[in-house]
Amino acid sequence: MFPTTGKFLKSIAVIFTIVGIVFTLILGILAMCSVSHAYGVDSSMSIIMGFFEMILSIGAIWVAGYVIYTIGIISENTEKTPDISDSPVSDMYCPLCGAKIPSDSVFCPECGKQIT
Repeated sequence: MFPTTGKFLKSIAVIFTIVGIVFTLILGILAMCSVSHAYGVDSSMSIIMGFFEMILSIGAIWVAGYVIYTIGIISENTEKTPDISDSPVSDMYCPLCGAKIPSDSVFCPECGKQIT
């Protein structure tokens, strides 16, 4: 993954959630006004129906934003995980004399004992 994928996803999630909620509120208010005029529905009933639709839409947008934000957090944490295969090999010591020996040695350079 790219090094900034997690931060990018978190930013997109916040922007998506804010813009989605504002857009839903504006469209919901416009829809409540137009439904009552176009179909002759009682205005109080159209306002109540529109309000519940807006609440459901905002909830869905919030959940989608939360999921994207969580994926960003997971991505950030994954990017920070070190790769064990890149870490240097630990030092080796001779079991007989205790001298430090290179990891690719077959014999101890100090006492000559064979390393298995």
